[in-house]
Amino acid sequence: SSVGRAVIDVTQGPNQRPLAIGEVFAIPEDSVLDTRSLDSLLANDVDPDGQTLTLVILSQPPSGQLEDLGAGHVRYTPARDVTGSIRFDYAVSDGELESLPVQVEILLLPVNDAPQAQPDLYSLAPGVSPLVLDSAAGVLANDHDPDGDTLLVTLIQPPSSGTLNLSLDGGLIYTPAEPRPPSDGFTYRVTDPAGLSADAPVQILLNGQPVGDQLFQSGFESVP
Repeated sequence: SSVGRAVIDVTQGPNQRPLAIGEVFAIPEDSVLDTRSLDSLLANDVDPDGQTLTLVILSQPPSGQLEDLGAGHVRYTPARDVTGSIRFDYAVSDGELESLPVQVEILLLPVNDAPQAQPDLYSLAPGVSPLVLDSAAGVLANDHDPDGDTLLVTLIQPPSSGTLNLSLDGGLIYTPAEPRPPSDGFTYRVTDPAGLSADAPVQILLNGQPVGDQLFQSGFESVP
């Protein structure tokens, strides 16, 4: 018998584009997403040629901060009090070709936020009594709940000398003691339906010095 030798020429085909697959994450409002505690974004992406893939971030989310941590991992820190859907685009690369862009969606789930109570300053002219404020002009007028919840008012520390009738809706009737001191005050608490609360002081000038109601008002930024 004769022995022959065959030569097989193996030619590698052209490099193929990798395939990236989008992701969806859900985290509570005001918390941080760090994928190092999860699978990397590369875990479900594919390279047909078996090459190692790297992450390429193509766009930044519209709010918050996105960081590339390497090895396919990212950390996203949302802006405060933002809820809803946040997205950014990425691709994967095998060193020569990039995949088509895909999207990562991060669902920021709403959580209850504590109300914010602001100090109040009122003035009562000499000879005028009592001080009467309805709910629109009462202690809640410059307070705020980030979730838009209805707030209830309770008295924490009563006036030093006068008498006070404080309503749940923030309206009040204050009658100063006689002879009148230069000023009086009290502390109240606002509480939301979930039980979160905040306290604020109220000062009442009794010498007739002209001031506007809610002198210490603060503005609040709307939440998208």
